[in-house]
Amino acid sequence: MNSFPSLLPGLSRITHHASRLPLFALFAFFCGQSFAQDANVIPFQGQLANQAGQPLTPTNAVTLVFRLYTAPVAGTAIWEESQPNISVNAGRFSVLLGSRTQLPAQSYFNSTLYLGITVDDGDPQTADVEMRPRQALVPVISASYAKNADKLQGYDWSVFVGATNPVDGRIQGSKIADASLPASKIADGTMPASKIVEGSITSNQLAVAAIYAGNIAESNITLVKLAQEVVDSLVPPGTIAAFGGEIPPRGWLLCDGAPYPASGAPYNRLYTAIGVSWGFVYPGQFRVPDLRGYFLRGKDPGLGRDPDSLSRTEIAAGGATGNAVGSLQADAFRSHSHTVSVAKNPGLSDTQGWPSLDNHLSLRSSDHFASVNGGSMTAGGLVENSGDKETRPKNAYVNYIIKY
Repeated sequence: MNSFPSLLPGLSRITHHASRLPLFALFAFFCGQSFAQDANVIPFQGQLANQAGQPLTPTNAVTLVFRLYTAPVAGTAIWEESQPNISVNAGRFSVLLGSRTQLPAQSYFNSTLYLGITVDDGDPQTADVEMRPRQALVPVISASYAKNADKLQGYDWSVFVGATNPVDGRIQGSKIADASLPASKIADGTMPASKIVEGSITSNQLAVAAIYAGNIAESNITLVKLAQEVVDSLVPPGTIAAFGGEIPPRGWLLCDGAPYPASGAPYNRLYTAIGVSWGFVYPGQFRVPDLRGYFLRGKDPGLGRDPDSLSRTEIAAGGATGNAVGSLQADAFRSHSHTVSVAKNPGLSDTQGWPSLDNHLSLRSSDHFASVNGGSMTAGGLVENSGDKETRPKNAYVNYIIKY
């Protein structure tokens, strides 16, 4: 037989008939949740009484079985724990739910759960009936807020500042949306240069006219700290310049055909710009241009200004050929001819006055020609070579250097 009379404000009497125990009633007068860091338990106290409300003290310790449900009746238990050897004094007992079997996930406690209690009579041959009604475990609002007091809307500080303790962390750049922090929100002097990580602000992240000379304190930005992106905007990697000294300045290399590693700082950006157009060493290396003793010529993009562009060769093994940057062209004379004029010997007749030139009217440097001897001309001889070892304009030496 089961009955449900109200005994105390806010408490209900639960009666249960067990085959080997007198009729019991349970008064639940305290139930709280305690979520420790390592183990979650629920302190639970109650009182056993008979139907007349008289406290009971069994002669032996009893075993109580506790179950948690998501519904007040029926359903399947989401958690079960047996508490043996429970001492009962004047009907009162106290247990820690979850001390023997881990409680379900804390997310279950965000809504009302229902605690079912069964008194085990110790006889495995009889079925023990769960007391009714089940005890409602209502979430305590203040406890829920206390649990999240060290979080932002339930999220760890580490999600926002990269550390569980905000004192030790800093706001991650990925959490700041583009254009969400305008310059007007940054007070003067609140962000000194020492607080800006090198390379964290690139030129394409600066709005036009957002930084002007009046906003930069004297000596606050040095050449060493000047962002690499700004330097690259002024002189991009791969730029070739004439240099009047012997030792290249910082950030530049001599155009001497030397090999360098293609990956990793500081030469990877130069490799991205020029590749192996100026020579290939082996996988993972490239050569800078070897411009020692050479003039530079602009690439002809099909205009016909270099009629021999397709015959250009590589400047170093594995380099570019044909009509491509990095290719080489040997020195040469443009094809041409010379005309030799002769005059009649005025002391001879018209038929005898012309010198014999072996029927050559125009002579090249390797042709025989008529030499002058005592006022007369006879066939034979060579055009003599004249000039220097190369064709060149007036020039002055410089070192070609390339930006890396």
